[in-house]
Amino acid sequence: MIPIHAEVLHANVKFSKQLKTAPHRLSKEEVQKIIENASLQRKSLYFFLLSSGVRGEEACSLKKRDFELFNGRYKINLRGSYTKTGMPRITFISKETQKYLEPLLKKLKDDDLVFTENSDPIKARLNEDVYFHRLRKKLDLVARHETGRHEITLHSFRSYFISHCEKINEGLGHALAGHDRYMKVYERYSDEELLEFYLKIEPELLIFDSDEIIKTHAELKAKVEEMEKEMKENNAKFEKFELGHQLLQMLAHTVQGTGVQLVTPDGKPYEIDPEVIKKVMKDYVESVEIPIRISPMPAG
Repeated sequence: MIPIHAEVLHANVKFSKQLKTAPHRLSKEEVQKIIENASLQRKSLYFFLLSSGVRGEEACSLKKRDFELFNGRYKINLRGSYTKTGMPRITFISKETQKYLEPLLKKLKDDDLVFTENSDPIKARLNEDVYFHRLRKKLDLVARHETGRHEITLHSFRSYFISHCEKINEGLGHALAGHDRYMKVYERYSDEELLEFYLKIEPELLIFDSDEIIKTHAELKAKVEEMEKEMKENNAKFEKFELGHQLLQMLAHTVQGTGVQLVTPDGKPYEIDPEVIKKVMKDYVESVEIPIRISPMPAG
C-alpha cells in the first residue's frame, strides 16, 4: 500500500464539482396557468397539493374516509402507512380547494381512492409525473437548472405551500407538510390550534379567489353598513311620524271640548288613513303634513 497525502491527491486529481441549485419559487401566475389548462381531475389534485402541503405519493394514497369535516373545514388524516416518515399527521385544505373537491368526494365510497384508481401509490405518482411533464411542455414551462432538473415539478406545489406558510409562522408550515425535524413543533398543538393557524395562512394559499373574496367582502361590508344606516334613518322617521299622529289625536280630543271638530282628509275624526302611513314609509319623507279643516260641531 502506498500512502498518498491529501494535499498531493487534491493537487493532481480533479474531482467533479457537485452542483447546487437555488429552488425556483413558483409564482401565482404560473400556478394559475397550470391549473387553467389541466383536466378537471388534475385541477382538484393540484389545488389539493397547493393548499395542503401533502407529498404527491401521499396524496395518491388518500381515501375518502381520510377526509373529515372538522369545524366546517376538511381535515386530512394522513396515516403513518401513507407518509414518508411513517409518522401520522393532519393537515387542512382551503375553501377554494374544497369547492373543487366536494363534488368528487360525494361520488366516492369510503374506501375509494380520491385522486387515482391505481392502488400502488408509487406507480400512481409516476403516472402523475408523466401527465405533468406533458402539460408543462404544452405550456412552455420547461426551464431547467444547471443540473438538468426541471425548475417546475409537482413537488413545486408542496414548496409553494411551505414557503407561504413560513411567512406567517416559522416551522409550522414545515410541520404540516411532514418534515421530520419539525414534527416536535407540530406535536405541541391541538387540532383546533392547527386549524386556527391554517385559517391565518389561508389567504396566502388562495390561487384565484383571493382578490375576488377581498372585493366581495368589502362590498358586503359596505352594503351592510349602508343598510344599517338606512334602517336607523327609517326608524327615526317612523318614530317622528308616530309622534305626530299621537299629537294630532291629542289635539283632536282637546279641541272637541271647545265645540270644534277636527276632521282628517277622509272625514273620520281622530283617525289617519292607513294608506297615508304606507306612503310615508315608502317614500321616506322627512315629515308629514296632514291637511285638516275646522268645522262647527253637529247640532245636538
